[in-house]
Parts: sequence; C-alpha cells; structure tokens
Amino acid sequence: MEKYFDVLYYYLYYFYNNVRKENQPNSFTIISMSIHEGFATLAVLDLYFVYVFRVSIISNWFGMPLIALYIAINYFYFWRSGRAKKLVHGSAPIYRNKSITRLIVILSFFSASVLLFIAAVIGKLELVGHL
Repeated sequence: MEKYFDVLYYYLYYFYNNVRKENQPNSFTIISMSIHEGFATLAVLDLYFVYVFRVSIISNWFGMPLIALYIAINYFYFWRSGRAKKLVHGSAPIYRNKSITRLIVILSFFSASVLLFIAAVIGKLELVGHL
C-alpha cells in the first residue's frame, strides 16, 4: 500500500510540475491526493452508515474536516519526512510496467470520483426504501 501512495504522489507531482506548470507542485499534489483519499473514505463510510445506522453522512460538514485530516496526514507523511524530495528526485516508482502504472493512477482517481457519486445515489435510494 505504501508503494501505491508513492506512485500516486510521483505522478501527481509530475502532472502539476510538467503539465500544469504550477509554482508549488508539492502543495497541489498533497491537496489533490487528500481530496482523492477523502472522497473514497467518505463514500465507503456513507455506505456503511446507510446500511447499518440508516443515516447518510455525505455532506460538506463531514467531508471538509475529513479532507483537512488527510491534508495534515499527507503533509507530515510526504513533506515533513522528506519522502517527497526522495520521490521526485529519484526515478519513477512503477509496479511492473510504466504504462500499467499510469493506468492504475488514472483509474484510481476516476474510481474514487465515481464511487462518491454512486454512494450518494445508493444511499439516497436505500434511505427512501427503493433498494
């Protein structure tokens, strides 16, 4: 799992540094990773709360502190520990193939975004009794 986050950080940094040409690619990378992790966690937690407690938790009041928590965790894990500098100055971490690694990163962001919307729809349908 640790390698997954390293790969995600490296390719997000590459995107913000070379494609978007941002002034602070490290901060954009940490924020976008945190949003990605927050969306996935929020969707899973919402489905759990809907099926167990019959209440939906998808809202800004629960999502924003969760993302802020992930920003703090990623900041200390990558930036303060010096792990980010080692990742971006080294070679790209890959699983088996560079193309497969890039595909994993793209599918990861796509699936986290889709999962959030699907969880909201499933949660609402379950709460009104249509599922």
